[in-house]
Amino acid sequence: MLTKIICRVILLAESETLIHKNAQIIHGIIERSSITMKNTGIVRKLDELGRITLPIELRRNLGIEDRDPLEIYVQDEQIILQKYEPADLFTGEKGDLVEYCGKRVSKDTIRELAKLAGIIE
Repeated sequence: MLTKIICRVILLAESETLIHKNAQIIHGIIERSSITMKNTGIVRKLDELGRITLPIELRRNLGIEDRDPLEIYVQDEQIILQKYEPADLFTGEKGDLVEYCGKRVSKDTIRELAKLAGIIE
C-alpha cells in the first residue's frame, strides 16, 4: 500500500518537479557563469556524426572514465559538459538516494512524502 502511494505521489509530482529541476539547472548555470573558464588551447573538429573526442589529459584531470555519463548544458553560445551525478527527483540532493519506480529519491524526501500522505507523523 505504501509503495503504491509513494509511486503515485512521485508520478503526480513529476511535472512540478521538472519545473523545479529546470529552475535548479538555470540557477546552477548562473552560479557557474561567475567562474572564469580556463582556455586549454585544444581545438577538436566534429566528425560526420557530430562527435568529438575529449583528450585523455582532460578526462584524467576531471575524473571522467570511459562510458561515464555527461550532462550537457547550453548557456548563450557555449556548450557546457558536466559529469553526471544522480540526484533526488524532488530536491536535487545528491546523497543518501534510493531508486524507486525508476526514479531516485532521498530518504529525507521519502520521509516528507510519508508525512504528507499521513502515514507517519
